Amino acid sequence: MSLATDSGTTSITTTPQPSTSTLHSSASTVIATCRGCRKDQGSSGVTATPVISATHKETVVKGARDHVIAETLSTCGFHDSSSRLKLAEDALTNTCSFIFNDEHSIKLWVNANISALYRSIITPMSTILNCFKKCTQDVVENLYDLEMSIWTDTAVQAKHNKTTVEFLIGQSSLNFIFGDTVLRLENGREIRYPFEHRAPFQIASRAAFCDGYDKFIYLDDSLDNIMAMSGTAAFCSLQEFATGVFTQIDFTYTDFHAMYTRLINFIRNDIRKNPTLLARWKSLFQLLRRGAR
Repeated sequence: MSLATDSGTTSITTTPQPSTSTLHSSASTVIATCRGCRKDQGSSGVTATPVISATHKETVVKGARDHVIAETLSTCGFHDSSSRLKLAEDALTNTCSFIFNDEHSIKLWVNANISALYRSIITPMSTILNCFKKCTQDVVENLYDLEMSIWTDTAVQAKHNKTTVEFLIGQSSLNFIFGDTVLRLENGREIRYPFEHRAPFQIASRAAFCDGYDKFIYLDDSLDNIMAMSGTAAFCSLQEFATGVFTQIDFTYTDFHAMYTRLINFIRNDIRKNPTLLARWKSLFQLLRRGAR
C-alpha cells in the first residue's frame, strides 16, 4: 500500500526544535557570515542575498523539518502540491527568524534557497503519511473482523469481506469510526461514540504517538487532525477489500482529501460542539498521551 509522494519514502530522525537561546547565541556569528553576500541583479538595482555557513544552513533545515512534522501531526496531514510548497516556505521562514534580524533578509534567503531545500524539508510529511497507512495495514483485517479462519474457503472469505466493508463504508457510511460503547439518550435513542472504534485508536497510537513523534504533540486540538488522518487511512485500507479480494490503493491527496475533510469537519462540528462528546474527546487524547510514555 504505497503513498504517492513528492520525494518518495525515506526514514527520518526527528530532532527537537532548536531552542531560541541556542539560535540567538549563534546570531552574531551568522550575521557576520552574512556580510559576504551574493548579489543578484534586479530591475531596481543590485540586491544582496544573505549567505550563511553550511553549519547554520543545516541548523535551519533541521528546524524547518521539525516545523513540518509538528504541522503535519497537529494541524493538517493532507496537502496538495501548492500547499506543501507554502508549508515548506513557512517552515524555513519560521526557523530563519531566529537567525536574521529583519524580514527582508529572511525573505531573500528563503526565496533563494527554497527550491534546493524543498524536498529535504517536506520529506517528513510523506514519511508520516506512509506511517499512518502502514499502521493501518497492520491492523485493519483484525480490528474490522475481516480475517476469518485460515481454513475458510476463499469464496466465503471474499463474500465476507465484501459484506463487512459494505456495512462499514458503503453508501457514504461512517460506521467504521464508531465504537461499541452505547449511549442511551433520554428519548430512548441509542448512539455509539464516534472515533472510539479500536482501529482508528490503534492507528493513531502507533502512527502519531510512537517513534518520538509524541514530543511534537502538545494540545488536545491536535487530536482532531490525528484522528481524521487515522480514519482516512482506515477508509483507504477498507476500500482495498471492497471487491472481496485485496487490491492495493495508493493513499493520495487526490483520492482521499475529501474523506479527510469530511472527518475533520465532523470532529469540529459534531464532537467539539457537543459537551458530552468533547469531554470524552479530551479523555481520549489523554489516553493516547499516556500510552506514548
